[in-house]
Amino acid sequence: MFLISMSSSIFVPSSQVYITRLVPAERRKRFNSMQALISSGAFITGPAVAGVLLFYLSPQ
Repeated sequence: MFLISMSSSIFVPSSQVYITRLVPAERRKRFNSMQALISSGAFITGPAVAGVLLFYLSPQ
């Protein structure tokens, strides 16, 4: 988890520069809203899927 957190703290700011350059100015508002929707959806569905897997499968 530590290595993933470290790599994301390096990757996310550097990728924002390229995203800003690639997405045209008139489409950035829609892009930002879609990115936020996907991020918040993953924040909710990820632990839910893990909980369902733990419920049906053994942790061992």
